[in-house]
Amino acid sequence: DWSAQRDAPIEAGAAAETLDGAHELIAAATSDAGGRHSRFLPAEEREASYAEAPSDPPAVEATQGRTVTITVSAIGHDGQLAEEYARAGVERLVALADAETCGFVVDLRGNWGGNAFPMLGAVSPLFDTNDVAGFVDRDGTHGAITVTTESATSDEGYELRFDSEVDIDASVFAGKPIAVQQDFYTASAAEMVLTAFTGQSNVMTFGEKSNGLATGVDGFMLADGSEILLTTSRYTDRTGAVMPEP
Repeated sequence: DWSAQRDAPIEAGAAAETLDGAHELIAAATSDAGGRHSRFLPAEEREASYAEAPSDPPAVEATQGRTVTITVSAIGHDGQLAEEYARAGVERLVALADAETCGFVVDLRGNWGGNAFPMLGAVSPLFDTNDVAGFVDRDGTHGAITVTTESATSDEGYELRFDSEVDIDASVFAGKPIAVQQDFYTASAAEMVLTAFTGQSNVMTFGEKSNGLATGVDGFMLADGSEILLTTSRYTDRTGAVMPEP
């Protein structure tokens, strides 16, 4: 109940004598308000975390029995790298899949998250609809995420375009079985990919429970270069149903 908790850190903050002391209060308040998907990043830690953000493209390979596997790795928020990541996934899927392909595997194991939009773009040929998922905030306001083989967009105005030059034969992908692999380390943005496949008739999931961070996080910059990463919404599937907590 944030309304009952907010007065305490505000009162303590007024008496803070050092920046480190204020940071400790902000970090505690961030955790109280947003749960375990929220955190406070002091300026130096923020710079280091963004500099170390992963950017490896998804690996796609054809395996014995004409199954095509795409390993969806974590990806950060760099715009150009996000475009390259999504485009690489689409182009490699198209290059390896053909009429004799019997099915697909989407491997999300070990993917702790980052930016969901390039991940969704990378697997876009496998979706049977464009409106794959969305968000709902605490006021009950819903927003949709739309994914094609050329872009991933949200109602809130985010747009990732990754137009590729390949010709996509939809019949190669339509209706073929898809196995989605997950584990405890499948978290955050990777859970958005899980959400996007929820309700698709030709999909089954395998493995452990995911991490349970099926929530959207917004960043709030502070004057000293630090940032509050605060949970502000929950994921919804293509029907608007909220993803359950584990």
